[in-house]
Amino acid sequence: MCHVAAFCAPCPQPAGLSVASREFITAENINELLTKHKVPHVFELLSVDLDFNDYWVLRSILEAGVFRPRMIVVEVNAHLGPYASVTVQCVSHADARAVGCSSCG
Repeated sequence: MCHVAAFCAPCPQPAGLSVASREFITAENINELLTKHKVPHVFELLSVDLDFNDYWVLRSILEAGVFRPRMIVVEVNAHLGPYASVTVQCVSHADARAVGCSSCG
């Protein structure tokens, strides 16, 4: 599964209406996508699960300083243990479809 979900309260859409969008997410386009989908600058929860570039996408959001989630949930590899500091190399937009994320198109 590949997704970045941002939740805000109160929810701006009418009750009972679900809004979903399928986008190809990279560190280079995440802030543009959040803007495109009218995510408020300050919101409740950011959940990142990209199966490969999680760190780089989250870093891009935080370094831009535009979006400020109150809480962040991000996938980790528990097999590495709580003290390992390991980051994969960022995969460019052109190469990202070839690794890790089968449901992004």
